[in-house]
Amino acid sequence: MSRNIKILTGITVTLISILFFLPTVLKNYVVKNSKELIGRQIEISKLKYNYFTSTTKVYGFKMYEQNEKDEFTTFDTLIVNIEPYRFLFNEKVVEQFYIKGLMVNTTLKDSV
Repeated sequence: MSRNIKILTGITVTLISILFFLPTVLKNYVVKNSKELIGRQIEISKLKYNYFTSTTKVYGFKMYEQNEKDEFTTFDTLIVNIEPYRFLFNEKVVEQFYIKGLMVNTTLKDSV
């Protein structure tokens, strides 16, 4: 019985560690590979995910133009709260969508 408890404790600690570091690993992966993923370079200051409420928070987001110098889209805070269990019923439910400080810079080049 003691061996089973040790195995269960080890699995629990491993799972909690993975869930704790997953947002940081995901943020680093997306920032490093954003050029290949979406075609533009991005920066993210902080990414947080609450597993109990399914709330994602993104702070300090910047997406650059293709020249990687000019800012295309920026925002200070993005909060998205979803209900993931509704995916089982083929429904997409967003309880909250909040964005603060959104700036989008578009440049139109004159064509002849």
